[in-house]
Amino acid sequence: MTDSALKDIIRIKKELNWGELPPFFHMVSSTLGELDGLFSHGFDNAFRRIIDRRNWELERLQGEELPDGTINVKHHPRLALYRRVSTMGYEVRCFPLALDKEVDQYVKDHPLMEFKVWDPNGMRILLRVPKLVEFVHYAYTQGDKADRALVKFAHYVIERVVLELSTHVLIVKDDGQRISEIAGNFGDDFAHLIEQKLKAELKANPLSQNSP
Repeated sequence: MTDSALKDIIRIKKELNWGELPPFFHMVSSTLGELDGLFSHGFDNAFRRIIDRRNWELERLQGEELPDGTINVKHHPRLALYRRVSTMGYEVRCFPLALDKEVDQYVKDHPLMEFKVWDPNGMRILLRVPKLVEFVHYAYTQGDKADRALVKFAHYVIERVVLELSTHVLIVKDDGQRISEIAGNFGDDFAHLIEQKLKAELKANPLSQNSP
């Protein structure tokens, strides 16, 4: 699944809806399109801040910066992930660890931290998709095949972001419901197929050559 997959879903939705995109579908698909381009777009985001090795505490991670600017580490910074639904939407939240304690506050130059600076305002929310859980419910109770295809695409994109993150940092906890589990409440079981697809894509095109 790629940007072309999303375009195909949008095309099908328009065919089923007299050339129009309902506002609910448009809002969710637009957010997922932005999320799908997370790695190619140059704008600042939590993902880029987290994987920026210049912000890693090299002494604690037993790392070094080479003369050419390359940064190598023996250990990777640890993160706990929580998938939660808030008033803002479906979120994946990140929390660094100091020793074995999760941290949810601004910290700078702390000897126990694995990041030089951890700023929750710009690093805690890895991703957010407004009204996604409500859209899943709609897709399986009132929606059409394009709506349900968009749910599968949402699961794919979110898991791809988490998988990419795991090639840079050590994810020690991944708590909360995946979109596939929410869709599973309506009898749709697609998690295994998408997991296979992600593994195949990773094998064909490794995301990182220096994974934890």
